[in-house]
Amino acid sequence: MTKTASYGEIRGKRLAVIGGNNIMQEVSEFARANGLTVATFAKSPRSAGHRFSDEPYYVDCKDPAVMLPLLREKNIDGVLAFSGEKLLRQNVGWLSRSGYHYYCTETQWDILMNKRHFKEYAARFGIPAVPEYPVDTERCTAEPGRYPVAVKPADNGGSSGVSICPDRESLTQAIRLALENSATGEVLCEKFLEGDYFQFEVWMQDGQAFFPYVKERIFYPPIGNLPTQPYIDIYPSSAKDLVADRLFAGTEAMLGELGVRNGSCMFQGIIEDGIPYIMDVAFRLSGGMDFKVVREETGVDLIASHILLALTGRFGGDLAALREPWKQCYAIVCIGLKNGRIASFEGLDAIAEKPWVFDCFTHYKPGDTITSSGRFSQTAVRLFLKAESREKLGDYVGEIAKLLDVKNEDGESMLLPYPEGVFPAGDGRG
Repeated sequence: MTKTASYGEIRGKRLAVIGGNNIMQEVSEFARANGLTVATFAKSPRSAGHRFSDEPYYVDCKDPAVMLPLLREKNIDGVLAFSGEKLLRQNVGWLSRSGYHYYCTETQWDILMNKRHFKEYAARFGIPAVPEYPVDTERCTAEPGRYPVAVKPADNGGSSGVSICPDRESLTQAIRLALENSATGEVLCEKFLEGDYFQFEVWMQDGQAFFPYVKERIFYPPIGNLPTQPYIDIYPSSAKDLVADRLFAGTEAMLGELGVRNGSCMFQGIIEDGIPYIMDVAFRLSGGMDFKVVREETGVDLIASHILLALTGRFGGDLAALREPWKQCYAIVCIGLKNGRIASFEGLDAIAEKPWVFDCFTHYKPGDTITSSGRFSQTAVRLFLKAESREKLGDYVGEIAKLLDVKNEDGESMLLPYPEGVFPAGDGRG
């Protein structure tokens, strides 16, 4: 589906959203532009879904005995569910059996979204597995062959419950944290990979696979034993050919055997010694917003495709543009903050007006308090850039570094130090 596509067939339909995350605004804007009514279902009044709802319902959206009669009573035509892994896993069973068009089954979810199950299944298709070491969750111990190691819950993403352990002394606390963030009580202790980051997506339409992008990432310096967090995502990746050669055929075959005919799935990992290891999978609409870059370059809209799937059973329209070579380079700059209360954003409006900024998304506003520095949710702003070359992207990122600041109530900068000595360079502030 392109930005200019016609959606007349869904006008007047009623879409249910269960849960919600920071892409709810996109769903709401699409719905209003195309004559849809959005009903949201979540118990908490603070749910991201309710903020952009036409009809909010404050109910336990995990309970099919509550949800199924309510969906019928409210004449819902399709259901879209996107949020954290725990809530989605609790809903996938009854949603896949509800009679609505739903992209996922319990079996598909439990293989793709459990890191251990994924590694075991993916190995059948020649997809390299990250080496791991045995974990004793009863005693909260492990026996790694070397340090550092990454300790993580097997069934959660977004860096939740993940620790990087440089030595044996840090293992026990890391395993306990991973257990606290696991619904199944499964913990992985994996080799800590060192190399270049990659991420790609597979979009499936009626069993045909499309690979809209491969990106690379520059990270902020780590905070303590926490995993590093994104500073700049760059499209297309300089390693796109390696990733395509080693992983595209295997992931396509794997999704085909699992019976995934429609929907999207994200894979991310590290290239170590020339081997691309997949470390994490998101078989869901995630909050990373890569879809904005794909839409800007190709005109194909992932959000619209998922909404169309929910309402009609068809994932998008003509996806042929996803197979065309890209004409532009892109970057998403993630503005990460130290913990504290935001008093003001300085320079952001001027940056958003630059011709090379095609979108700007703010996750926090003045008065909000940051408590998650070092985690994925430390990002306060995402800036979406495009240019004719990677070198130009570097110039633009340097300009952002000179113009932007975020101040706390004491007038101090909350910006995290930018990485040094890597593309693209900032202004040297650290």
